[in-house]
Order: sequence, then C-alpha cells, then structure tokens
Amino acid sequence: MNTPSFALVCRLQLCEVPFVNEFLAYYRTLGVDRFFLVNTEPENGDEIRRSVAGEFAAAVTHLNNNGSTYSADECAQLALSHITETYTLHLDLDEFLYLGGRTLHEFVAAHGQRPDVADAFLFRWVMAPCIRDLSRSSIRDIVSDGYLFPGSEEKTMAKTAQVERIGNHRFDLKMESDEVRMRVRNDHCFVLHVATRGLFDLLNKIATSRVTKSSKAADVELSRLFHSDSMQGLPGRFYLHAFQSRFGQAVLKDLKVSLPELSYATDTARLEQLCAANLSNRLGYAPDNVDIEQLATRLDRVQVPSVMIERYLRGRLSFNQVIEVLRMPPLPRLFRLLRMRREARSAD
Repeated sequence: MNTPSFALVCRLQLCEVPFVNEFLAYYRTLGVDRFFLVNTEPENGDEIRRSVAGEFAAAVTHLNNNGSTYSADECAQLALSHITETYTLHLDLDEFLYLGGRTLHEFVAAHGQRPDVADAFLFRWVMAPCIRDLSRSSIRDIVSDGYLFPGSEEKTMAKTAQVERIGNHRFDLKMESDEVRMRVRNDHCFVLHVATRGLFDLLNKIATSRVTKSSKAADVELSRLFHSDSMQGLPGRFYLHAFQSRFGQAVLKDLKVSLPELSYATDTARLEQLCAANLSNRLGYAPDNVDIEQLATRLDRVQVPSVMIERYLRGRLSFNQVIEVLRMPPLPRLFRLLRMRREARSAD
C-alpha cells in the first residue's frame, strides 16, 4: 500500500504573519508534506512570502485571491486544483490539529487505510482563549494554562480525490453519505483553536475583519471602543473573550495536551507593530494615546451572570447566544436572564 501524503490549505492575511512559522513548524512535526497559503489580501503578497522561513519555502505554495471569483471565506477553493496529496486539511493559522501525540501517518495507519472506514474525518473543535497578556509567544505557553473550552463546530480531513469543494469547516464530498464521514470521538484527537495570542492579536482581528455581523461600519465600531464608556460599544469579539475569562479553571478537565517543542514562535515585536498600523488605518490617527491596559481592564467589567455560564456548560447556550444576551439593552437583558433562571430551576 502506498504511503499517504498530506496537504494543508490555509487562508491568511497580513495581521497573521507573526504566527506563520510556528504554524508551519507545528504541522511539519505532524507530517504535512505541502502547504497552500491562500492570501486574502493580494497587495500584501510579497511581505507574506518574505515572512516564511527559508526551511519551509520549498514546501509552501503561495496563492493570491484576487476577489473576482471567491470571497475571503471561499478563497481556499483556489488551492483544490493544485493538490496532488492523498489527504487534504483546511485549517486557519490559529488552529492546531492534535492527535494525542501521533503524527498524521500514524493516525491514518490506525484509522484510514481500512476499506470500511470513512473518506473524511471530523475532529471536534476546542478553544483555548488567551486575553490577559498583550501577547503570548508560543502555543505551548497558551495551552499550559490548562484553559480549554469545547466547541460545537468540527473540522475535516478528507481524501483529496473525494473533495468537491473546500468549505469553511467541512468539505463537500463527491460521494456524500453518512458512511463516508467518521467523527473522531477520541478526546485525545481534536482541533485546538487559539482564539487570540493576546490583546494585540485581538485588536488586530477586530481592526482587519468584519468585527460583528450587526456592525454596519467597522470604523464606527472601533471608534466607540476607544471613545465611549458604554459597554454596548464593545465589538462582539470582546464580549466573547470576556465571557470566557469568567472560567477559573479548565472546562475540559481531563484533556491532557502535550505539544512538541518548536524552533519558531510568535514574532511579538511584529505583532505589536502590525497592531499599531492597523489601528492607525481604522481610527485615522496614531494610536500612541490609546491605553492598551485600560482596554484589558474594560474586559473585566463585563459581568457574566452565573446562570449563563451554567447553561453554557450544560450545552444549552452557545458562544453566539452569550454575546447576543450581553449586547442587549439592560431591560431586555434582565427579562432574558430571568427566563433563563426559571428554565434552570424547572430543569433541576
């Protein structure tokens, strides 16, 4: 039987450059043969190429999304016609597939070479938040906090020959049926999503992304963040991370994650530099006057009632629902919380 090969497709933008070499180094230890980095911002293509360390250059194919065919969410599809490897993964730069210490070859040898096994594997999505520091230099450092949350999403690895389209989380397969997908139920196999490498990373993500679905203008949302005392001015990402910070211990208490030592980590100086540039572009002025520590303190002022945390832990409330409640005006929020308490008492 031929030895399988592995391709990894990843979209990226300029604000993620400080993380790219740690990402590549991690997946080389897992056995990925070829990386397809799809740049969502073609004007930054040269800088993104320069950011890739020389030892990875031969294994990386750079693709630019010119926006004429695919949106930023869809542009991973550009890689599909170039992939010749046996299996394909589609992950973001803040997502790390963990196989309980095994490599991809070892995982496939155990699960993927039998004819009765699926052509696609669904891995549970687990979140590791980090909001307290300005930046964290390594994934190992973040995971060592033992601070993990189960997610409702799943990520896919599939046999390339069966992939018809690369979706955001799941692939569209040519032979779609319940039999061709296998959920990897083992708690020691999952995709670890690092929600943020610290406050600078969080601000970068807000300044360079869609911010919130309800926001009509990212510039206005960011201006409120810096100029308004109203907590309603906080973008949804801040609410999400403030909610997660209310947990004093790991939610997935029995998960033991042991990540490999890597020769690359976050370029923290570049991260801070990009953050300053992104905020300048959004706000229209140099952010030297912005008190970053004060922003972190504002996160601590977001009060999350215990009933919401309890319902989340029981799987009855999603991250998005938490944010929705926290962003409500005071009176509707009060009625929503009272209803939650009644439902919790009746469930008990």
